Amino acid sequence: MEKARRPEGAMRRTTVLVALSLLSAAGCTRTLEGFSKDASEIFGGEEKTETGAKSEPAAVPKPKATTPNVYEVQKLLDEQGYDPGAVDGSFGDRTARAIRSYQQNNGMTVTGKVSQDLLDRLRKTSKKTN
Repeated sequence: MEKARRPEGAMRRTTVLVALSLLSAAGCTRTLEGFSKDASEIFGGEEKTETGAKSEPAAVPKPKATTPNVYEVQKLLDEQGYDPGAVDGSFGDRTARAIRSYQQNNGMTVTGKVSQDLLDRLRKTSKKTN
């Protein structure tokens, strides 16, 4: 049985959608307008400006708190009776409120942010030992 061929436009759309999905998963903030229609450029070829000059790739900012750290902070806060919301590694308002409450109750500077100091303190005050 012979495979059906997709029209070229459908292949290009599929290629662009796959590229956007991969970039989105990597935390990239580039838009579709910044891509050439050529798939080789989407997947690592050199980018060119309107004048044809090569451009530098956009820097991807480093996250302030990695998902594993946020997850562990949420888990430890939950174990100690603070309500961080869903323990899923996503930083949100409930996690920030739980952190502020923990920091205030433990004599820490109240920031509502994940930090190494917070994580160390949570590990020390945790009832469970790893």
